[in-house]
Amino acid sequence: LGGRVTLNRKSGAGDILAMLVGIYGSKELFVNEYRVMLADKLLANLGYDTDKEVHNLELLKLRFGEISMRQCEIMIKDIDDSKRIISNIHSTIRNKNEKSKTKTNPEKRADDEEPVVDAAIVSHIFWPALQKATLNNHP
Repeated sequence: LGGRVTLNRKSGAGDILAMLVGIYGSKELFVNEYRVMLADKLLANLGYDTDKEVHNLELLKLRFGEISMRQCEIMIKDIDDSKRIISNIHSTIRNKNEKSKTKTNPEKRADDEEPVVDAAIVSHIFWPALQKATLNNHP
């Protein structure tokens, strides 16, 4: 037997989740820790890509129920909304810069660069407490 454990894909995922819940002590503690890790991952995701997290969340909802994972679902929705809003802001700024450029001087100047604007919607009731961190400005 050599100490190797083989698991088929379906029962293996269930066994791993059961083991993790056992390590954390309860389903609620596991879900809360997942929520904290998901918050960190979502906020570090500069591209606002949530496809993988949505897939994982759907699988966890099957295991733990929709109500247990509701806060995580709202967190992902916040990031999706952030992506849409940032896209609209960038489009508005770009259009404004293009209009002002054509009216005044068609040549591109250094001060016509599109400003860096980023934001994330965080529904504070559903997100875990955010860690205090220093604000670093983009160069």
